[in-house]
Amino acid sequence: MVEQFTSLPDKPTFDIFCKVVDNFGDIGVAYRFACQLAHERGFAVRLIVDRLDIVKIFVPALDPALPSQVRDDITFLSWSEELLPTSYGKPADVVVETFGCSLPTFVMELMKNVNTRWVDLEYLSAEAWVPRFHAIPSPEPQTGLDRTLFFPGFTPDTGGLLREADLLKQRDTFQLDLTQQNMWRQAHSLPAIAADFIDVSLFCYPTAPISLLAESLAQCNQPIRVFLTEGVPPETERIISAIAPEVPIYKLTFLSQPDFDRLLWTCSLNFVRGEDSFVRAIWAGRPFIWNIYPQEKEAHLRKLRAFLAIYKDSIALPGFASLEKLLVLWNEGGTEMIDLCALVTNLAPEARSFADQLAAHGDLVSKLVAFLRRE
Repeated sequence: MVEQFTSLPDKPTFDIFCKVVDNFGDIGVAYRFACQLAHERGFAVRLIVDRLDIVKIFVPALDPALPSQVRDDITFLSWSEELLPTSYGKPADVVVETFGCSLPTFVMELMKNVNTRWVDLEYLSAEAWVPRFHAIPSPEPQTGLDRTLFFPGFTPDTGGLLREADLLKQRDTFQLDLTQQNMWRQAHSLPAIAADFIDVSLFCYPTAPISLLAESLAQCNQPIRVFLTEGVPPETERIISAIAPEVPIYKLTFLSQPDFDRLLWTCSLNFVRGEDSFVRAIWAGRPFIWNIYPQEKEAHLRKLRAFLAIYKDSIALPGFASLEKLLVLWNEGGTEMIDLCALVTNLAPEARSFADQLAAHGDLVSKLVAFLRRE
């Protein structure tokens, strides 16, 4: 085994490697993670990404043609076989491999000779096996270096969820200030809040049964407005308009991460997808429906049911069966109708309670830094 040092500097440096696999999920999580380390902790952070053109959507000032650049207190490096070996230099104190993206061979070779920690930040899962494998260093066969799998999660014995230190305070201030919410809405061409309306944000994969949702919208006994985010299937507006023509639809252009948070904070019900928007919907403290990323052999459905088991144990919801049914229908398909209006009414206080319970477990960055310091 390669000998590794264990001391961590007061201000450790971080390298975060990320590959843009699909959509914006992986880079969305990696960028939030990098921002929290840099802005809240004051750590020097390099974010090494294979698609800087995608990162530019989050960081408009970024120039994808540059191999190395500093934007918003983060150093961005282009992860290419030609450019990275000349721009990378020395590994940071902590090297983070996000979602098993596999580090470049030359980086692993450099890590053998320096005081560094190797962390594999994994995908979020509520499955029962996660705590058993969380934060346990083990030798990586190719190099002999210790690599630690670090799992986000929903229980105290996992890594927790990404959450900025002041996020819930910002949320509370925004949700209590009707003027602030309406100013934000006006800036994004959305209608003002109306007490009798249920406002629904929609962000989903092409696999989601849009027609089923449209039928449920049409059956609701309260007026509903739908806010379509960029990234929903192109036929979504047409299907909803055909089945529920009385439901107003508002289309949004791509939102920055802070603006996406505020969209979730100001809506009555949020349909979200993947990992990043799912976690942000939880912190919004509003009812949400999760469209989980489809995986082979229906692995995603096992993850969905594992989350539902934790959610059910964490809240006292008389209408939990309806929520569970809708989540399963939204991810597996079906024909049964769900009363969305009743769901929003029943779930609203419990969604806030669930967010507060998870916040008490600590956030991912704080738990990771604490683990690295005591290891």
